[in-house]
Amino acid sequence: MAVVSTSPLVKHYTLEEFWALPEPKDRYAALGVRELWLVDTETRRVEVRDARDALWASSLVFSGNERILSDVLPTVEFTAEDSLSDVPSRR
Repeated sequence: MAVVSTSPLVKHYTLEEFWALPEPKDRYAALGVRELWLVDTETRRVEVRDARDALWASSLVFSGNERILSDVLPTVEFTAEDSLSDVPSRR
């Protein structure tokens, strides 16, 4: 058996079980990832999703000069637009 995570809070999977998980977000939860940051370059928004109960249900959406808030990275000091500064606007 291959141990994907050594955290006592995370289920141990064989590599076959891990790759058989139906969605990439399920794989992230299995690895102990606590937040997903989804960057939409079309709408120029950043969505931060929380892994509570591995559902990835709660989310915050940031755009423009809104400061991104993160429970995992509480000292992050940049805006949604800062995170997209190297991405050309398609509007």
